[in-house]
Amino acid sequence: MVFSSKNSPKAEANVRKTVEKRSHLHFYLHDTLNGKSPSAVRIAGLPNSTFMNFTNTMIADDPLTGGPKPTSKLVGRAQGVYAMAAKNDVALLTVLNFAFLEGKA
Repeated sequence: MVFSSKNSPKAEANVRKTVEKRSHLHFYLHDTLNGKSPSAVRIAGLPNSTFMNFTNTMIADDPLTGGPKPTSKLVGRAQGVYAMAAKNDVALLTVLNFAFLEGKA
């Protein structure tokens, strides 16, 4: 396959002027599996299996905090699904959206 694109000199100059921006995010994800108010719940897996067993699939709405303690300031939530994806090894498949409460888009 060959792709070709012809841009005007003005468009190419605009691309070259783009400045890369970096953001450094520091937060803690708290994944609670039991207790009064778990933030992650098993939705699939073999009956009577432990958390680390193949096929276990969890849905999560985990708090993100600014500090290591669960009581630290809430800065957002991690929402999505994760699953144990290997029979004979530890392999975690993770699909999460990070929804922050404050800051620039």
